[in-house]
Amino acid sequence: MRFLSKLVLFFLLLTLCACGQSGSAPETQRPNRFVMVDRNEYSFGQSGFAPETQRPNRFVMADRNEYSFDEVIAHSNAALIGTFQDYRIDKGSIYYRFAVQEWLYGATEDREIELTSSIGSAYVIELDQVFPIGQTDWYEPGKTYYLVMERHSSIFRERDSYVEAAQLKLCVEDGVYEIYGKSIELPEGVSLRQYILETYQKTHVEALVQDAAEDPLSGTAFSGADYIAVLRPVAIVNKLEDALGDPWSCEIERLLYGAENALNTFEDGAIHLVLFRDQVEAGKPCIVGFSPVDKYSRIYLQASREALLAYSKENLSSTQALLKNMQQ
Repeated sequence: MRFLSKLVLFFLLLTLCACGQSGSAPETQRPNRFVMVDRNEYSFGQSGFAPETQRPNRFVMADRNEYSFDEVIAHSNAALIGTFQDYRIDKGSIYYRFAVQEWLYGATEDREIELTSSIGSAYVIELDQVFPIGQTDWYEPGKTYYLVMERHSSIFRERDSYVEAAQLKLCVEDGVYEIYGKSIELPEGVSLRQYILETYQKTHVEALVQDAAEDPLSGTAFSGADYIAVLRPVAIVNKLEDALGDPWSCEIERLLYGAENALNTFEDGAIHLVLFRDQVEAGKPCIVGFSPVDKYSRIYLQASREALLAYSKENLSSTQALLKNMQQ
């Protein structure tokens, strides 16, 4: 879903910097109301990359607000009941492994998932507290939990990734339901399962309707793209591990679709565009449909495998005809 994808992508940056358990920290531990979490400069999110890819260093800095449980559910796109198995740590992140007992919404065929969290600390404004995140003892093996999550799918990843939509502790056996270390109050006679499902359904109807009307290129090879351009890949900016594509520095030779004044470029006029590595060669022009990570980013993503054509007069003419027919 295009609308929810961009919303969740932005929300990922915020929630990764805000999840934590309750507990005050001395003034000296507070990073001047900014959250600093050591993360890779290029990290995959719902549409491919998280917003911090535009930053010149490996630290995410955010000054964020506390979210209510209803808001967390509203911004999530997957929830399940699962039993915690174990965890692993890799490159500054912790991966919690859960066996899926029941999908509440956003179901996939996965019967086992890994829930990802950065390891570090975070600051929540209203609570005026610094929280540790990515703790090894946050979940207990063998216990069952409700997980309200953001599932991040990318055409450049073979598997989806999951991140909890806030720092929640929703343990079935303990009957402990907390957000930011504070108890979640449920209406009398309403179970947690019922509350999550009803809140999700209520808050997602409007977004689903909006998604359907947001993509003018729907049904074409360029579906989901904000821009279509003739461009020339120059060089790979940063080789990615465990991914199907890489970010290229690209020169835009001709913009065919999209608002030029909204296109964020570097000083030399180039953009960084993530392209499937088996579809492009340095110096060879192509016609590509792509979108930015967010409206401020100079990092762009190929819209789909189909949204790239080798440059030729025939392909250029057919693309121009498509755009002309779309505008009529």
